[in-house]
Amino acid sequence: MIIRVQSFIPYLENIKNEYHIEKQVSIKQFTDSLGVKWDEDALVVVNRTICLDHSFMLNDGDLVELLIPLSGG
Repeated sequence: MIIRVQSFIPYLENIKNEYHIEKQVSIKQFTDSLGVKWDEDALVVVNRTICLDHSFMLNDGDLVELLIPLSGG
């Protein structure tokens, strides 16, 4: 299965790539394997939709985008 990743975070730019994984994994397992801390390092978007469910299962061909987390008051 191939998962495409695009990072728009300067210090995580080296993560841009296609990843070949053997079995289906959750988005949280996948980002953990990349060394990305959910909500701390990145806002995680899957197929152009902000992903809030850590147990969301990735599928072949999914696009994962890493954006700078939003904050404000």
